[in-house]
Amino acid sequence: MAVHFLPMDFFQKETKTALQAKKDAQWIAFAPFVFQTSKVLRDSGILAIVRESRNEGYTLEQIVEKSKLSHYGVRVLLEGGLGIGLVLLNEGKFTLTKTGFFILNDTLTKVNMDFTHDVCYKGLFDLDKAIETGKPEGLKVFGSWETIYEALSKLPEPVQKSWFSFDHYYSDDLSRLYCH
Repeated sequence: MAVHFLPMDFFQKETKTALQAKKDAQWIAFAPFVFQTSKVLRDSGILAIVRESRNEGYTLEQIVEKSKLSHYGVRVLLEGGLGIGLVLLNEGKFTLTKTGFFILNDTLTKVNMDFTHDVCYKGLFDLDKAIETGKPEGLKVFGSWETIYEALSKLPEPVQKSWFSFDHYYSDDLSRLYCH
């Protein structure tokens, strides 16, 4: 029995305006910046600091003080976070958006982001070669193996952790996805 989540004709017609399509094309062009900025905002603690301010918000200076990071670094990350839609700026104070909340707190988002960063990101550079050869060319960033499964016990700790978190999230929670 096939499970269909989208109407059968969903991919048969263009649904975007030219302006929406151009916006999406620009989002894709800058996607690595969006991804890396979001991950650094999360991992550096800046999103957690902004969240702790609740609806009051914190100024740039307050966030710098609490983060112990450079003024320049925090400013650059928060400016990126504004463009991405992770934070808002009202009356000189930063607050967290719903998207920022999910980047910071959602298990699915964390597992996917860590997996993408630690396991896939560097290897994706060779996606074109993998398509040409039909082999996992990007795997060479970790060593010389035919499949990732051969390499699992030899991968660096953060890569192993992200791989197994991803694998367990999807395999352990499959029943949750289909039974509710």
